[in-house]
Amino acid sequence: MTDYPLPHFPAHPDCTLCPLHEAAHTPGIATTYLQQSLFPDREPVPPAVVFIGMNPGVQEDKEGAPFVGPSGDILRQYIDGLSLLTRTTIYLTNTVRCGPHNKFPKSCIKACLPYTLADLSKIFSRHRRTALICTGAIATEAISTAYLSHKMKLGTHHTLPPPSDNIFLLSCYHPAYFMRSPTPQLAQQIADQLEPLNRWLLDDLSSPASTISLSLHPLNLKRSGPPQ
Repeated sequence: MTDYPLPHFPAHPDCTLCPLHEAAHTPGIATTYLQQSLFPDREPVPPAVVFIGMNPGVQEDKEGAPFVGPSGDILRQYIDGLSLLTRTTIYLTNTVRCGPHNKFPKSCIKACLPYTLADLSKIFSRHRRTALICTGAIATEAISTAYLSHKMKLGTHHTLPPPSDNIFLLSCYHPAYFMRSPTPQLAQQIADQLEPLNRWLLDDLSSPASTISLSLHPLNLKRSGPPQ
């Protein structure tokens, strides 16, 4: 158990605000966290890193949890390579809570977004600093529009203006995009997109970018120099 209280994230299995629930095996999948990233004796409470995807895939829909399928396997390589498990509490969620559709109208995003924003508010209340990692275009547009009132470009990052300047938004390619085109060039693009997160965690965004590379065999994200 942790010494700091963790939020409770409800599932929404009875939600009928959009038609996606009709084909979902597990409708209304809840936000969750990585058990390995919980610290029983950490003071102060560590920063939170929230990975936000598009919607549950086939495996996620079957198991009722976000990022547990092949995309989740790749995501955990990002997490391991940036040493996030040793210095942050990691949460996982999706913009849309029902799967496994690949395409859906914007009305489904609008219907689900209040659930996601409510969960994020709980995380903000537990952690002094929070990074929201929007994976893919749909999560990037929904989350950045909610907090910045404009759409972020994929691959960019922003710190929210005061008094919310303890919240950091970063956009990167979804792991599924990398699965479709696993080239060294794309791997390096993703590494470059994630690099500002490392500087934000060190509270030094103004410093020059460090070099991060993503190895394909095995899939692994590595920073130059020793882990922070």
